[in-house]
Amino acid sequence: MIEAEIHSPDHPDNRPFVEFARREAGAEVRIDNVSRDFGRPSIVWRLTALDGSRAWLKHHEGRYLYVRELLGLEQFVPALGDQSWWSSPSLLAKSDEIEAILMTEVEGKLVDSTALSAEERAVAFMLAGRFIRSLHDVGLPAPDGVGVEDYLRERLDHYQAQGKGLVDEEVFEWGRELIERACSVTGAKRVPCHMDFSPRNWLLQHNDDGARIGIIDWERARWDLWLQDVQRMAYDHWHHEPHLRDAYFEGYGREPTEGEEAQLQAICLVSAIASIRWAVEHRDTPFVELSRKQIERIRRATT
Repeated sequence: MIEAEIHSPDHPDNRPFVEFARREAGAEVRIDNVSRDFGRPSIVWRLTALDGSRAWLKHHEGRYLYVRELLGLEQFVPALGDQSWWSSPSLLAKSDEIEAILMTEVEGKLVDSTALSAEERAVAFMLAGRFIRSLHDVGLPAPDGVGVEDYLRERLDHYQAQGKGLVDEEVFEWGRELIERACSVTGAKRVPCHMDFSPRNWLLQHNDDGARIGIIDWERARWDLWLQDVQRMAYDHWHHEPHLRDAYFEGYGREPTEGEEAQLQAICLVSAIASIRWAVEHRDTPFVELSRKQIERIRRATT
């Protein structure tokens, strides 16, 4: 007998999640496994009840991701209030014991993997910029009280260290220079951030009132510099479609200052370096190559 896949509802280790799903969504709920299949133990299931209603169940590979997703769903999203032009999942149920979350489904066309017109993509980027500015301005102070200068240096040094041995020493030392430049900028503050903000987590919706944006996957939410919600696009999407940068910052309401651009370069670099280790450990070869290309793009832009 062939053992069920590690993410499958049929795998014996996943019985607690099946029981949680049936308890919260109905005994006859249909469970479809849509988990990523390269080296991640995280579980993502789509649940369909008998009445056709749908929900999503998530169990993360690390407790910190479970805690952060709850931070996004329980604090960040509700703080935004009700809006007609955006949507995000609502928490339906959770289990701290098995670290499982049940949330509502957000409908729409996934921007990163759907064939959209150039106009639709520009609208999506504009709405995304508008949404994330609303989050950054929501006024929830970081509860740990750590100042932005100490926080930024600690985080940049931490992520830089993740790539030790995976990039050559010259790149590593150049990264140190960018970190010093970023930490010398004054006036920054920490704000609520999505931290995985990119078209792969945006859903474009259309109704009688026009276009709407759906924002999903809050598993990395935390307080950080607002530029963290730019870095996923800065040396990837905007490299291929630079006009989308204009649409994004039109929605955001302003562009980075010169000092913030220096911080963004450092954030992008150390994120790319750290991503190499993550991608290697999770056997995600395309992400390794993308991260190395991003490092080279940043280097060309800063030298």
